[in-house]
Amino acid sequence: MVNRAAAEAWHESSKCGGWFEMFKRRVIMVALAGLVCLVGGCTSADSATRPSGDGTQPGQSSASATHVEPPPSTPSSGLDLTGELPQARWFTDADPPPPLMGYAMYMDGPQETAEAHANERRRFEQEQNAVADCMAKLGFRYVPQSPPPDMDTASTRAQASLLALPVPFLAESRAQVIHDGYGVMGTPEARLAEAGMGEDVNATYQASLGPVEADAYSRALYGDYNDPVGTSAASCTGKAMAQFPRPEESSQMHSFQAGFASLISAAMASTSADARAGGLDEDERFVGINEEWEACMRTQGYTFEGGGGPGWAMSLAMRTLPDGSAMTIPAGATGGDIPNEAKSLLGTEPERKIAVDDFDCRVKTDYMDRLMTIRVARDEQFITEHQTELDRLVAAAESW
Repeated sequence: MVNRAAAEAWHESSKCGGWFEMFKRRVIMVALAGLVCLVGGCTSADSATRPSGDGTQPGQSSASATHVEPPPSTPSSGLDLTGELPQARWFTDADPPPPLMGYAMYMDGPQETAEAHANERRRFEQEQNAVADCMAKLGFRYVPQSPPPDMDTASTRAQASLLALPVPFLAESRAQVIHDGYGVMGTPEARLAEAGMGEDVNATYQASLGPVEADAYSRALYGDYNDPVGTSAASCTGKAMAQFPRPEESSQMHSFQAGFASLISAAMASTSADARAGGLDEDERFVGINEEWEACMRTQGYTFEGGGGPGWAMSLAMRTLPDGSAMTIPAGATGGDIPNEAKSLLGTEPERKIAVDDFDCRVKTDYMDRLMTIRVARDEQFITEHQTELDRLVAAAESW
């Protein structure tokens, strides 16, 4: 089932608004784009009978295949594991904020005014009412959704990106990790919660329909999932978005993009893991702590061939079933080919076991503190090398 967040993603990707439309969705889209590599991998023929852990982290090359076998799951020893689990996150916010965060607010450009927020809320409500009218004409019920809770929040696109360390989030307390693991991800409920939408009455209504009607409902609302390019615009959501489009960016914003897109892209790349873009994976210090972490994980019973890092552990948890076995993903598999249970985190005991082992090895290798030291050093080097451009960026943003 596709929810409204997917439709928004389609809407944004269909626009030709330039670099900032891509930039403001960087963290989310990088994680989604990396998911196929994370769980799909590039398994070789000789690994067909063993779990494949080619868990390329978001933004990271998958040239080196990694095979990971989880150790047997251990019992929870009677620990209280009740309670709601948090949303899993591929990234961990740096604390304290690293040096480049001082420039984040300027990279975001001018902040939207209260009037702009009010106009956007009004546009959203008009769009939702149009969707409801369109669905009613096709014989379906659709309840207009409320504006997202963060609609009136000031823009923090660069802040979210520059604050992120490319390591899956784990709680600071081992006891909390035993309870939470990596959290949950990929289930319909998790997607709704991640989008800040809460319970979706329309999804509940769709689930009450028979298979044929439910499929027709989805196609009427969003278009054919197998042919989004050809059908999304003709769907009720597509028509409503076209009827009530978002305002075009100002010429001043376009000028800002043209002048500083290269600088901001370089800053984003420097803080990512992608070695191809000059990110952390090319830094020998980062490679070194990953190797130490991997050696620690071997002592916990895991088997690696090639590179490693906490991202691989989370990808393994995603492929691990409730019985403790790990699914093997065929070589060349696309996102649609991968079963939901191989790209979801349900918070099961075997998944949490992997997270606890990951946590223990991070503690043993002082992984997070050393990663933070590396990030600070890289930020300081970037600022030194680009100080003149950064000063121009600040001056341009403050002149608005």
